[in-house]
Amino acid sequence: MRLGFRVKGWGPGINWLIGSILLTLLILSAALINGFMSSSRLADALDQQDKSRLVLNYLENAQFQLAQEQKAQVSWDDAFKAVGTGNDLAWADTYFGNYLWSNFHHGRLFLVRPDGVPIAAWREGKRSDLSGTSALQAEMPTLVEEINTNGSVLDAPSIFLTLQDTRWPAAANGRPIARWAGRLISFEGKPALLAATSIIPDTQYALLAKTPHFLISVRPVDSTLLARMQEMLQLEGLEIRHEQPTSANQAFVPILTTRHKRQLGYLVWTPRRPGAAIIKATSPLLIALIAYCMAAMLLVAMIIRRVRLTARELSASQAQAVHIALHDPMSDLPNRTNFHQALTLQLHELAASSEGEGIIIAYIDIDRFKDVNDTLGHQAGDDLICLAAERLRLVLEPSDMLARFGGDEFVIMRRQDRRAGVISQMGATVMAAFQVPFTVMGNELDVTASCGIAWSPDHGATAGELLRNADIALYQAKARGRGRWRAFTPDMDENLRARREIELDLRRAIFENQLEMVYQPIYSARTGQISSLEALVRWNHPRLGVIAPDIFVPIAEQTGQMRTLGCWIMERVFDDQRNWPSVRTAINLSPVEITHSDFLGRVTEMVNNRLVDPRKITFEITEGVLLDHSAKVLSILSSLRALGFRIALDDFGTGYSSLSYLRRFEFDAIKIDRSFVRNIDRDPQAFHILQAIVGLGSSLGMNVIAEGVETASQNQRISEAGCHNVQGFFHSKPVSRNEAIRLLGSRRTRAGGLLRRAA
Repeated sequence: MRLGFRVKGWGPGINWLIGSILLTLLILSAALINGFMSSSRLADALDQQDKSRLVLNYLENAQFQLAQEQKAQVSWDDAFKAVGTGNDLAWADTYFGNYLWSNFHHGRLFLVRPDGVPIAAWREGKRSDLSGTSALQAEMPTLVEEINTNGSVLDAPSIFLTLQDTRWPAAANGRPIARWAGRLISFEGKPALLAATSIIPDTQYALLAKTPHFLISVRPVDSTLLARMQEMLQLEGLEIRHEQPTSANQAFVPILTTRHKRQLGYLVWTPRRPGAAIIKATSPLLIALIAYCMAAMLLVAMIIRRVRLTARELSASQAQAVHIALHDPMSDLPNRTNFHQALTLQLHELAASSEGEGIIIAYIDIDRFKDVNDTLGHQAGDDLICLAAERLRLVLEPSDMLARFGGDEFVIMRRQDRRAGVISQMGATVMAAFQVPFTVMGNELDVTASCGIAWSPDHGATAGELLRNADIALYQAKARGRGRWRAFTPDMDENLRARREIELDLRRAIFENQLEMVYQPIYSARTGQISSLEALVRWNHPRLGVIAPDIFVPIAEQTGQMRTLGCWIMERVFDDQRNWPSVRTAINLSPVEITHSDFLGRVTEMVNNRLVDPRKITFEITEGVLLDHSAKVLSILSSLRALGFRIALDDFGTGYSSLSYLRRFEFDAIKIDRSFVRNIDRDPQAFHILQAIVGLGSSLGMNVIAEGVETASQNQRISEAGCHNVQGFFHSKPVSRNEAIRLLGSRRTRAGGLLRRAA
């Protein structure tokens, strides 16, 4: 091809070169323009293809979600007994119809036999007749057959059980696994999601002898579902149309029934059109390349374009990597590193500002989170973490930063004017987030949290100082009983250092036998003789002097030393018991000690090795042991009693449910708390209460002991109330082992004198 112009003064070779360059540039420009347009169309097509796939996946996942919402109700012994093979429709009204409507809005439910014949139907939680659902009824037999032959299962099976009429998937321990199937159907003239799940037992596996009944849920693809889908998939103007849209500005996906592929309509939305944005962003570059008319510049521009695309991809990958590195994967909250960086930046800005602002740090820890993991499993714990994060998001201010540091720890940062009441407001806000119970895996959990609060600049100028002091305040909140918040004070730091010192010295004291056992006699109110002894541990620190048990025992419980300390106490008491075989010795058990996994095994081994005569030992527990682990603790107490030990309930009357535990477990003795004894000689009401407690214990065949008797008048009134035994400084302070032996020897001498006088 020859270009029809000639540059004056230039030779034919130069003109040919220029013409070739211009022709090359023209071809390359046209190719470049065409490539840009093709890329735009391809980007639009790929975006619509991705969105279409996401829409279809969402509908499939919604069917599975229906089955998951059914699972808690259909995988249940009670459900199987009522409607798994039977027709207890009154039970199903409550636990299928009403429950699934109230909690998950399953508008239409059907109870179906294994042959596909419907037994009952519910509409919006109320039982309804089966009329008007003939099309769905006709499809039920094939649906049930599909579940029984090719249906999916809600868990991975390890084995298959042989039933009377089929083989059924089960876990390795024989637990049946629910079968299910989902479909997209036409229901009442509209598209709807359907899920059918088998009704199976969850603990009494042998109940499953043949193919069970099935529960079918139908959820219309209505405006609520479309709104949720639109928000989740980031679609604009999502709606259902009966006719296929003809506008190029709208994307759509046909809605087909799962079985017959019958078209029900179209899901239509407005696409984003990323291609137009691409052209708009790159058109200046394209115009510049053509204007300069230089093949070299065009080549460089193409290289630059490729570099920019690569850089964009790398930037996106880097942004994703940075997000992952700075966020908690479970809750998608900022993690410790992210929070620390943000807090440091805020502190720097605060130091340069003169507006009188401060930064509040709230350190939050879920109380007894380990119990949730131990009793309901780690999945329940993960669900609780996500629910707690969402609950905290709802109660916080938009400018607050919420982070998760790992485990069950959350931290909040708030920048606010330093004025009266802001700290209390923060504490109340955090506590309010845990006022309403959480629903986790079908279980309603009353979960509380503890919170420690520190603020700048009063409690630190660096992120590390603020977080450390908030953590110290959190520890103090937990030490005060959990379910509360505490603000940091400087004396807390001193207390923490002292506590840490005691913690380290206590570990050394146990192994070096620096502790000592003393024994306080318990006297018979009728004879005045020693009836038993209570073992008490004492610690005379070589530098700090006497440290009370109510200081070092809680530290042992909180730092994991209670098992070692409890073993040391039992070994010493069991050894000393041999010196006074005629009386019993009482040992106080810690909640941490008795709930330890190997406690019962250790005690049983001591009994089997004849290190102790259980008939001579009474274990004392407080009501606090029972509050959190009542079923587990009552089982352990029953096992201890079976070995021959006696069980006493200490500090009776201080808890709100003491009477309920007397009904659930027959204690051998109850010890009336000293608070009832303190004013008995001056307060008639205190005397009547004590008299009632004694009458209650006597009617239940329990030995009643009053502790804290310090005066003769108190001792007189306790005797008048009919108390069996008394304990307190009026009779004897705690004494050493040798002194206890001496007292018991004089007891035998005194008893002999009484017998001679009686003769």
